[in-house]
Amino acid sequence: MSSHFEGLLLTIARHIVNGTGVSVNGARSPDPAIGGQTISGGSGWLNNLAGPTAASVIGADVVLANATIVHASEQNAADLLWALRGGGPNYGIVISFTYKTLPVDKVWYGTRLFPAEMNRRLLDALVEYRQLAAKDTKASLVFGLSTDTSTPASFVGYFYADAVEYPSVFTPFYNLTAASGGITPRLGTLADLTAGTHTPQYPEPGTVPSS
Repeated sequence: MSSHFEGLLLTIARHIVNGTGVSVNGARSPDPAIGGQTISGGSGWLNNLAGPTAASVIGADVVLANATIVHASEQNAADLLWALRGGGPNYGIVISFTYKTLPVDKVWYGTRLFPAEMNRRLLDALVEYRQLAAKDTKASLVFGLSTDTSTPASFVGYFYADAVEYPSVFTPFYNLTAASGGITPRLGTLADLTAGTHTPQYPEPGTVPSS
């Protein structure tokens, strides 16, 4: 393998760094992480502000089938960049992405768990929330229902892209009695949120993770 390729075949993009004052609409989960989210049309926490993750891409370095490396941008290989924005992994091996940032620093987030008997009320609250969120692009919600009655497993995950505690857009859920557990609502950064919910691994460039 030529030295030009060393350190390029495995590049892990971290979508937020504490202290920068800006964020990127990256992945909500380390699997498939921001690269997989980008080429497969996935979504991040800032979708309401920026659209899907792929919409924030302004450049990509790609190894083509003939082993050449192309930097795709609006000025060069624009058709390749267009295809990579959600078009899947069949256009080459992407070794790096360049994303435009958003002026988002502190955010508010948290999760609440509910027993299955609350599912109907949760659905009613979801309908009300959607009406409120249509006018508030900073709000994002993760929502899931469970029919398991042995443990509270229905959940609501709040995310607000500003340093505002208990924003009114989530009011329909505040009056519902939650079970214990979940992430206590708090202010932090996207990096704090990621660290609190996942333990992502970032191999050194040029290495191959063990299977």
